[in-house]
Amino acid sequence: MVLERDPELRQVCPPTGVRSAFCNLGCLGTTCSLLNRKQVRYGRIMGMLYSSLQGTAMRYAAEKRDLATSIAELRKIAAGHDEVVAEAAGVMAGAWYASPATHSGHELIAAGMLILAAGGLGSPLDYEELERWTRVGYERGMAMRHSEPKS
Repeated sequence: MVLERDPELRQVCPPTGVRSAFCNLGCLGTTCSLLNRKQVRYGRIMGMLYSSLQGTAMRYAAEKRDLATSIAELRKIAAGHDEVVAEAAGVMAGAWYASPATHSGHELIAAGMLILAAGGLGSPLDYEELERWTRVGYERGMAMRHSEPKS
């Protein structure tokens, strides 16, 4: 994974002592998601995780890969950061709903795979968070649709 190649992103996770961008408990550097899951900052690493999840899910959907294998790989990439999974899935699905005629539908398949990949630490996906991000994606999609030049 791209995150492992950047040495400045490798930090020690306090509860486990694991030195990596993501430890096996889904922790991020000195901010442990188990201790305070709602206050994980969306900085450089979270942005990279978001992009990695979204891009990988879209590629798997477009390639029509095996669903179980794809979900397992996405769950491994997510490393328990369900807040990022909810954001990526919600924004993709919401943007598709804003303009379904201009998309192939891979966005919905990718969003579904991400939703199924959530719960890496045994806790279910926060569906209220997913709904919030779906609305954000829809609003962004509508804004893009209204900013296009009329022909």
